[in-house]
Amino acid sequence: MTRYSLTFVLSLYFYLMSTQSVHAREAIWIEGEAPSVSDFNNHVWYSASDLSLDLLSPGVIGVEEGDWLSHFVGSDGASAEAIYEFEITEEGPHAIWIRANDHSPGNTFQVDADDPQPIPLGQNNESVNLHANRAAPSGGWIDIRFLDWIYLGEFDLELGEHTLTIRCHPATQNNGNIQAHIGLDAITIVNFPWGPAGILKPSTGEPTEPAPDAWYAFHHAEIKEGESEIDLSELIETPSGMRGPLSQVGDEYRFEDGTPVKFWGVGAGIPETVESMQRQARFFRRMGVNLVRLHTVHGIVGQLRSSGAAEGRDFDPERLERLDRYVSILKEQGIYMQWSVFWRGDLTEADGYPTDLYADLPDNGQGGKNPYGVINASRALQDIRWRYLEKLLTHINPYTGLSYAEDPTLAILEVQNEDSIFFHAPLTAFKNPDQLPLHSALFRQQWATWVKNRYQNDEALAAAWGDGLGSGDTVDATELRIYGAWEMNANGPSNPAELARMGDFTRFLAELQREFWLRRREEIRSVGFKGVVLSTGWKAGGPGGRAANLYADSALETIDRHGYWGGFGDTHIALTAFKNDTLLDLDGWYNEEDGSWKTSYSRAFQQVNDLPYGMSEWSHGTPGQFRAEGGPIYAFYGLGLQGWDTSLHFAYGTHTGVSTSWDFLSTYNIANPTQVGQYPALATAVHHGHISQGAPAATRRFTPNQVFSGVDVFTQPGPWVWEGGENTFIPPHIFALGRVSNQFGEDVGPSERSDWNAGWDKADKTVTANTGELMWNYGERYIEVKAGKTQGVIGFAGGKSFDLPDVNISVNTSFVSLLITAMDNQPISISRKVLVTAIAQERWTGSEIEGVGDESLLNALGGPPLMMEPVQAKLTFNAEFTSAEALDVHGRSTGKMVEPDSEGAYHIDGRFSTMYYIFRRPALDPTPPTAGMEITAGMDAGEEENGGTQIAGDEITSGETQMNSGESEMAGRGSADNGGCQNMNLRGGRVGLIGLLLIWIAIRRRHSLS
Repeated sequence: MTRYSLTFVLSLYFYLMSTQSVHAREAIWIEGEAPSVSDFNNHVWYSASDLSLDLLSPGVIGVEEGDWLSHFVGSDGASAEAIYEFEITEEGPHAIWIRANDHSPGNTFQVDADDPQPIPLGQNNESVNLHANRAAPSGGWIDIRFLDWIYLGEFDLELGEHTLTIRCHPATQNNGNIQAHIGLDAITIVNFPWGPAGILKPSTGEPTEPAPDAWYAFHHAEIKEGESEIDLSELIETPSGMRGPLSQVGDEYRFEDGTPVKFWGVGAGIPETVESMQRQARFFRRMGVNLVRLHTVHGIVGQLRSSGAAEGRDFDPERLERLDRYVSILKEQGIYMQWSVFWRGDLTEADGYPTDLYADLPDNGQGGKNPYGVINASRALQDIRWRYLEKLLTHINPYTGLSYAEDPTLAILEVQNEDSIFFHAPLTAFKNPDQLPLHSALFRQQWATWVKNRYQNDEALAAAWGDGLGSGDTVDATELRIYGAWEMNANGPSNPAELARMGDFTRFLAELQREFWLRRREEIRSVGFKGVVLSTGWKAGGPGGRAANLYADSALETIDRHGYWGGFGDTHIALTAFKNDTLLDLDGWYNEEDGSWKTSYSRAFQQVNDLPYGMSEWSHGTPGQFRAEGGPIYAFYGLGLQGWDTSLHFAYGTHTGVSTSWDFLSTYNIANPTQVGQYPALATAVHHGHISQGAPAATRRFTPNQVFSGVDVFTQPGPWVWEGGENTFIPPHIFALGRVSNQFGEDVGPSERSDWNAGWDKADKTVTANTGELMWNYGERYIEVKAGKTQGVIGFAGGKSFDLPDVNISVNTSFVSLLITAMDNQPISISRKVLVTAIAQERWTGSEIEGVGDESLLNALGGPPLMMEPVQAKLTFNAEFTSAEALDVHGRSTGKMVEPDSEGAYHIDGRFSTMYYIFRRPALDPTPPTAGMEITAGMDAGEEENGGTQIAGDEITSGETQMNSGESEMAGRGSADNGGCQNMNLRGGRVGLIGLLLIWIAIRRRHSLS
């Protein structure tokens, strides 16, 4: 153990005393309804009986109402203001937060006599809808009386009296009306690291240590650059595009300079303000996100504005500018984009579609028409969309100086979202001429023309279709009978004689779809786009069309699919039944009786050889209590074992950090701690390739003639089966065994599979990956991760012990995702910086969930703060660490050390109120320092030379933890009950023996930091 001389410590102490300005903790809480001066009108709309006022301070959820200050006027109203007075007793930087209506554009705040500033919107920290029916069985009440904690900024405040002025101004609202409205619930002013959580007030006293099983509140924070110990920014190169456009090379993505890449990303929306865009982009980079999918860009930019002929129309400049700014901000942070430009209803009369055909389409509910599905069979509709896309791709972004076609930040471009000729829409409508009479007739004519071109005469047609030739089936017919998606059964059409006829129909559909995909790619290339072109992330409506659907999509450069699990299967959280279930029971994935998949993982078997594969929409639905399993499964099994290339978690929305809101949000909300809270561990594993790609476990190979045989070649017998098999059905368990893929071509050879019994133990109900790095126990419902650089356990681990390669884990908590990650990309056995991520369940305060499984009930939604269940576990590492520290919920240092017991085991639990722990060990045994001697700690791989700790004379700097003038946090920090840090009080130039000892310990620890 390193020793330091008393002379050295005393020298350091006097240096610190001469350079540090340290203050006592100060926290001020002001109720919003108690201003010093106000002319707000406290409009009845903000205190109406239809509001859940128990969510306001100082109320108690479900028990007692709180109160707030409010104002509401129409377009002719004047501005109003509320002034709050407060006294500062500790001069220096203070952070100011307000809990206010975050749907109020145009309002401002002012600190003392400073210039007024807009109240920043769109932070979405823990937004809550105050309407009493916000989680009604119908899906909730749409309202704008939302409440959120809003960070106003950090202000250098002198001793004495100060004011905070909130002004409410008439402004154009999202609904287009000019109104002024706001509600203010609470204000906090603090001079130490603190973040809000519901109505919990900041504490300036010594914290009380929680119980080991005590659930803890998630506190928000404004994270400064370099403040988080688990910041992954260095993994994300800036700016995006520096390595050239993305391209498909075989079954992987590579940039122009040859660098391979996998994408760990999210589906996101554009936040309201430039500041919130920047906050979001910084958060993404810090969490290891390197790809953002925008869905839909058409919805963001809007229709082309009418100004005469269709070719002469243009975009709304304000909406386009918003996209331009957002893209430039992501580019600065090194984040690439995937664009989903089109979906469903986006056609207007001004687009120039023939009047009779326009009238034939269904209304989109927004004054236009919905071309969904039909577009796959209509060249005219495709051309309309191309005119829009061409104008968008050739637009020059003024913030980058590049057109979108030229900018490699736009890495992947989708032709259209969730739309396929094989789906129920359009085939159901085409089959029923009463729905789309004109388009149905045109489609039957297309089918007849295709048959004529293929067979030329009736003799050839009869020879091909045999007894399946029906009344009216002739090459001279102007129209021919078609099939609905529901008629595409796995074993063929209901009339077995029509097998060949059905096979030709699926071939016709595939050729029609491929022609669209290939032509659109040529058009996109014609304007200079060099990135990857993706067809769509959708699926066939009937099993008989699945292989043909996949074959059509393989015409382009990547395969993409969508899939969801759990939650409400709808857009909003509601007080009704939902799926509160786990993915860990592989036996439950597939229903052998009716051949249906109960999970999204049927998409896992649609990977195509020599093409990248991704899931651009997936989610484990809120408020399911086992969501923590989703991210590791996608990261370790999807992008690891299966060799996928893209994960886009759906949907992050317009949040700008970790959000703790369940309220009136999509059940697909993924911004919560159990989801994005695991990103530092998961993104590290993905970007560094901690989990190896598996050897092939099953490769299905089909010729085009086999694909168009009229049956589902994935499940039915035929010449395509592998040796010794009756069909090519792949049990869901093989997802956990090794790589699964498909291949199409005239000379692809036979289908093959490995010996599944080699890793699949049906008696024990376990599947061990053929890499040896993963083991899935689907009987007891847990996963063991045993790679060299990432290890852990996911699932129902309570009461069990797991002997992993570098650590033994004993778990008390019922359900966990407990991950051990080498942050420096070294084996855990020698890593200098190991992150332990410990996630269990989360719930809003006052929420009530009844049951587990498909018919669970959400009986009460509750409200902020979000409570996190602590993981209680014992970790015994095979190799010693120098220190173990509990970080806060944002990865910041707290000074709370986890000490090993007498046997060297580390116990983590609710006493630490966090899900992050950092374990450290030194690279070298350093020489004890002496005064005036330079000491340089070893550095992480890729760390700059100034990243270590240097002590030379009276200069102290550290790449890990800086002791800057004016900084008030030191190694003696203890965590308060609010997740903040307890500072040492060094006022008056004096420090006690304990403080000196803590400084000594801090320097010793800093010397060993990576």
